[in-house]
Amino acid sequence: MRVSPRKAGFALLEAVVALAIIALVCVSVLGAYGGALRADASAASRLPMASLATERLSVLDLNLATLDHLSDSLVHGQFPPPYDGVHWEVVARRVPGMDNLFDIVVRVDDGLSSDTRRSHLVSIHRSSRSGMTLLEVIVALSVTATALAAGAGTLGFLSDRQATSAGPALASAHAVRTSLRNWLAAATLTTEGDAELRGVHASLGGDASAASKDELTFLTRATTPLGSTGTIVHLYVIGGADSLRGIVAELRPWRSAGSSMVIPLATDAIGLRIRYLSSTAAQGDWRTDWVTRNVLPAAFRLEAQFPSLDQPSSARALLAVPITVVLAERR
Repeated sequence: MRVSPRKAGFALLEAVVALAIIALVCVSVLGAYGGALRADASAASRLPMASLATERLSVLDLNLATLDHLSDSLVHGQFPPPYDGVHWEVVARRVPGMDNLFDIVVRVDDGLSSDTRRSHLVSIHRSSRSGMTLLEVIVALSVTATALAAGAGTLGFLSDRQATSAGPALASAHAVRTSLRNWLAAATLTTEGDAELRGVHASLGGDASAASKDELTFLTRATTPLGSTGTIVHLYVIGGADSLRGIVAELRPWRSAGSSMVIPLATDAIGLRIRYLSSTAAQGDWRTDWVTRNVLPAAFRLEAQFPSLDQPSSARALLAVPITVVLAERR
């Protein structure tokens, strides 16, 4: 009996199948990874808009008595640099059948549609010759698929990575602003008088535009990394070249045993300006100091100060936007 030797084409076909499987896996994995990066970039680009809209809602919270007839400066306007390309519009309507209840809509627009989408099209020009066998076609398609997977994945990774490089920093800045809002809104005093709100102004220069190193210590009922039973929060600025610098928050447990902790909030900041509103009925009466055990201010306004501001997409620019907070106990 004569046995025919095994054809070399079978080994090549096996290699082609393996390459095809690898190409399919690469396309799926890289496509999913690229999609995750694009989603992260989209979310990060909206964080500044969300913070700016929240700030405008806080300003409206200080003008509850005028919701029926808001002034033009409250209905629409433009944010200061570096967000001078962002505009806001406010619509306030009474809710039918509900006394003193308003439906407030704040729209923040940076000139780009939220429905904007990007597509990357790759055009492949292929040449052919007569007489190409099926095996050659399979090999060519497998090699092309592998090259496309590697090239498109690498290109997508580089472009998306560039777009999302500021994403984690922006998310961190947004989280800092949210934490400060929650802590300040739940600031409280006690009937026993053992909790003091102490806000002290300290300017680093002679003019009003100079950087400040204000400090604020208060008791908050909000949840902090130490728990939800009450925390003493101390906000201040640390200078120098140490690893812990800029605006920090020192947290101490209130009426309970435990260790304190210091949390960095804005490491690049050189100053912190804090103002205190005595009453929402006296707009513009913002004070530089507030020390008391009896009466809370109506609102806080915090402003982180930096030596320079970057593009609007940076975390530094987001942290520099003033934070206005109306206290829950003074509503």
